[in-house]
Amino acid sequence: MFGSIDKSKGLLFVTHDLDHSIRLTMQNMHKEVEGLDEDRLLNTPPEDLKTYLVEKYGITPITLLREQCYADYQDAPVDVRHDRMRWIEDRSRPVMVAGERVEVRIPFEGESELFYTKANTFSMNPPRAVIEKNEIVLRYDTPADQPRDIRALVDHALRDIDQHLAWQRDMIDAHNRALPGAAEQAIHQRRERLLAQSQRAEALGIPIRRRADAPKTYTLPTVKRKAVP
Repeated sequence: MFGSIDKSKGLLFVTHDLDHSIRLTMQNMHKEVEGLDEDRLLNTPPEDLKTYLVEKYGITPITLLREQCYADYQDAPVDVRHDRMRWIEDRSRPVMVAGERVEVRIPFEGESELFYTKANTFSMNPPRAVIEKNEIVLRYDTPADQPRDIRALVDHALRDIDQHLAWQRDMIDAHNRALPGAAEQAIHQRRERLLAQSQRAEALGIPIRRRADAPKTYTLPTVKRKAVP
């Protein structure tokens, strides 16, 4: 709907579709189960494998750490060419006046890519902010002769962001609840297929030659959390 969005513009919750990302995450989980070496799959305790898959493909929603927010103030020239209350002869180029820049930074936990992901419920006027590592950055440039109530602007922006995160959380919670059952079913189905294939092979009455490099045990890799695709 919104197409590709330049993240540097600060427009949040529009770049990706969350429903599509969740479905892709579940598909990747099934793909990994299907791609596991059969000996490794059969020699790994199903519960251990399920735990690994749930940890890897679970989605961590964003939580704002409001109590850790902080602000920075600095003198900065401000472009006022779009201010219709000022008489400006040429608005096609920047018109700089003395002012200040206020940056409010709010740390967060969770997968930062979710800030660019649109839930099934969304607003046509999404919030704007810059995401830098694990912080939301709200920037306000104000002319010195037109001071503004920055706190009111910050509170409004955070209420808007909280609303979008709440819309996401319902979908993410549903995915995380469904994931253990889906992983267990995927593991069970593939194990059953492999065991059935083995029984059919043995029924041939012909000796089965195992590969010399076939692993007898399998250590599950350590999961490193990744953003939603």
